[in-house]
Amino acid sequence: MTGRLPSHLAPWAGQFDALDPRCAVALGPFVRALDTLLGGDAHSSGSQGEFDGYDGLSRSGTPERLLMSQWLLAEAAPEEFLRRAAQRELLHLAPARRSPEPRGSIAVLVDTGPSQLGAVRLVQLAALMVAHRRAAARGTGLRLGLLGRKPGDWHEGAELPELLHGWLAARSAVEPDPVDVEAWRDSLDAADEAWVLTGEPLASRLVLPGRHKVLAGRESAWSDKGAAEITVTLGGRTARLALPDPRTGARILRGEGWRRTGAPTPGKALSGGVRRMAFVGAGRQLLLGSGDPAQVMTARVPHKARGDQQYTVRRHTFPAPVLAAGYHGRRLVGLYLSRGTVRAHVVGKPWPTASGFAVPTDELDISEERLTALAHERITPLVVDERHMLCCWDGDWYRFGWDGSAARVTDLVAAIPGGATACREGEALRLPHLGPDAPSFREHHVILGPDSSHARSMAGQVWTLAGPANGTTCRLEKGEQPLGFVLLGGEPRLVTRSAAGHLVRIRGGRRDTVLTKASGTSDAPLVHPVLPLLALRRDDGTVEVFDLESLERVVILRKGLA
Repeated sequence: MTGRLPSHLAPWAGQFDALDPRCAVALGPFVRALDTLLGGDAHSSGSQGEFDGYDGLSRSGTPERLLMSQWLLAEAAPEEFLRRAAQRELLHLAPARRSPEPRGSIAVLVDTGPSQLGAVRLVQLAALMVAHRRAAARGTGLRLGLLGRKPGDWHEGAELPELLHGWLAARSAVEPDPVDVEAWRDSLDAADEAWVLTGEPLASRLVLPGRHKVLAGRESAWSDKGAAEITVTLGGRTARLALPDPRTGARILRGEGWRRTGAPTPGKALSGGVRRMAFVGAGRQLLLGSGDPAQVMTARVPHKARGDQQYTVRRHTFPAPVLAAGYHGRRLVGLYLSRGTVRAHVVGKPWPTASGFAVPTDELDISEERLTALAHERITPLVVDERHMLCCWDGDWYRFGWDGSAARVTDLVAAIPGGATACREGEALRLPHLGPDAPSFREHHVILGPDSSHARSMAGQVWTLAGPANGTTCRLEKGEQPLGFVLLGGEPRLVTRSAAGHLVRIRGGRRDTVLTKASGTSDAPLVHPVLPLLALRRDDGTVEVFDLESLERVVILRKGLA
């Protein structure tokens, strides 16, 4: 969403990502005004704090900070110099001061009583966005408390939409009092900073020590359309904020202008059966599970979008529920379970090699009951070549030979179409497809990409991204889930999903990118193993596929297509 915001709102792109662009622009002046009113930046030109160089120019200061151009003026035009000195027009270097780095988290207490209903809640929303950005800069999560609820029942999370979900619907029939605020403050650590967002009646009765802040808002001007202005006070400072268009403000406060709110809820099985899906080959074919586990639907993803066009989805019926599926050239190969035996079925040109394939389940370290359950839960990708097939069930890899041999592969960590594999050798990992001289590494997590590219991590938080020509590193937030690895313009990138399940990001390079259009789904999106494609299922059953190079949606598959 950064590209759609005015440049002066770009620092808050991550916070505004929860709103649609029109509502975000309307709330922008509130956020900027409150950020200035709240102050507290690490660098400032004030007189307090440790000296930290110079920052800009000032019309006041000591002679040693006077600009050289002003001394030249004194020599060339002494009368003009004296005039400027008398009028305080001489230019000086302005010192920068670094305040001590704040410790502890930011905890925001929000008044949800009757006096805070209506347009004044826009002040609360803007203040929460400012607090979230500052908490992120400190490396601590924002804590949200709702006055009127049980003291100490803080809502915590790294993602702003998760916190705003509770605030958006919160209402209290009684006004809070200072005792309520004190009860909440007792649950904070000494280093924490509390912000209280309330009205003037409660603010006038509160006396908070230290770095705690009380932000009071009230409607102060009206027009024939309703409230037109909000006055906000913090200590002795005041800001007057013009309200946005009433319809836009109402959309924000009703939740209609939001892209996402709340934690994701478990997805439901939908008619049309598109919840189970997978990219199973090196091409552009997407497999979709049907309501019948013995049936698989396929759709080819185009290279460019063709408008809001519905694409043909083909249905293929197998003799029994499909355990795993993959492509060999244009052939779709599926494994299915029949009378205690795993067999192969080919869709497309006949392939005699696969016709006699049969492996009894007794030769596998997985029960027939578990295989049947997996066939109903997901489409397992099958890596197929001329000699054998590879698939992963419950974290264990199995190799099937076309001669009917089968074995659980204990050293295999990852495999993708095209023969790229990662194997474990003792405590080290190796990429055999790069040859015997390929370097090994000790990272415990690996994601393979096209050519020789891959991502690896020791603990799952700091990732090393290796591309064909160069590499980079990226750090994930706590609980952030890697979805896949892609090459964008030859540069390695990691596609991730936030801990709360809201945001999909492309990590790595000079800056990260938030995939707004692909965020906020109940089910985790799916990343192609080789191509820069991402597929996701909306809660209404629609499947969308995005090109990660252009960040554009290239296809929509609607529920119920035949």
